[in-house]
Amino acid sequence: MPPHVSQHVEDASNHMAPLVKFRQPEETDVKTPSQEDAAHKWPDPIPTYHPVNGWHAHPARKRDILAAHPEIKQLIGKWLAALLVTANLTIAAAAGLNWERIPWLALLAVVYLVGTPINHACAMIIHETAHDLAAVSVTANHAIALLANLPLAVPAAMSFRCYHLLHHSHLGVIGRDLDLPTLQELMAVGCSTCKKMLWHSLYMFSYGLRPLGWGVKQVSIKGEALNAALQIAFDVAMALAFGAPAVAYMFACTLFAFGMHPCAAHFLQEHYTIRVGVQQLQPQQQVQHQAQHQLQETFSYYGPLNPLILNLAPHFYDNLVYHTSVWEVMLEFYRRSDLGPASRVTRTMSQYQVSHGGKS
Repeated sequence: MPPHVSQHVEDASNHMAPLVKFRQPEETDVKTPSQEDAAHKWPDPIPTYHPVNGWHAHPARKRDILAAHPEIKQLIGKWLAALLVTANLTIAAAAGLNWERIPWLALLAVVYLVGTPINHACAMIIHETAHDLAAVSVTANHAIALLANLPLAVPAAMSFRCYHLLHHSHLGVIGRDLDLPTLQELMAVGCSTCKKMLWHSLYMFSYGLRPLGWGVKQVSIKGEALNAALQIAFDVAMALAFGAPAVAYMFACTLFAFGMHPCAAHFLQEHYTIRVGVQQLQPQQQVQHQAQHQLQETFSYYGPLNPLILNLAPHFYDNLVYHTSVWEVMLEFYRRSDLGPASRVTRTMSQYQVSHGGKS
């Protein structure tokens, strides 16, 4: 199987903001790396991830990019968030006030073709704020994240900050990288085309429930409480002012923005092994790949929608395999019987500690 894309920015410890605090582990919570690995060793009949040795290349790549182009640190901004939020909330208000007079097919077209790309862009802004890249201060990044969250209808920004930083700091580590599908997802979905399509359509739900599936415990997250209170109050205000259909419009846009939509194909393109990769190699070649740490672990997209979706730059990546069609990404993932939620590259906690000098 081929591997996925992601952009390693900085270690999670460098980004922990005042609103986002991890619970201090109790004595009973502390496990050795071998104990963690044993806890996540699953029975053979269950489709498992593709394990690798060694650590991923993102930290070194980030270092090289910033050394060659330090001006990248200046690429921050906040006004796009305000523009996108205003645009989709205006559409939501209009939909709420006029939904009885708008043909369902026309409303669905607006949701899929206009509202969904806007909400997906808002989600990407939240991603940037998680790395403190939308503004200079942490507080400003929090504020932008909460603003960008408003059209999504569900509170997500502060929780995403916590779990996404763990994903970057523990990329591919089973039990720590909360972007990895859980055992329950692997068992329920497998490689069935219909189940994969349903799973992808409802991806926002499985993604949101993964901390529970992985047993990650956190307390004292003031940001999540603020995020939830603000979002609920805003949704109620929208419903009272423009009708419940306005909130339903926002939620529908978010559902598509994280599901079966070309804008959201990067959730598969980035992290799932769809392109040429180790699964299509002979066993001896797989061993050689792992021994030389040459296993490509991320995939970018440089097709025609790139400027509108993530606007990824191909610099420093021209020697890597990448995608050119978001439709092909989705269709290949649905169609192929060798692909499923388990099509991910992983490593154990023991390997992580070896690569990080014993740190966990």
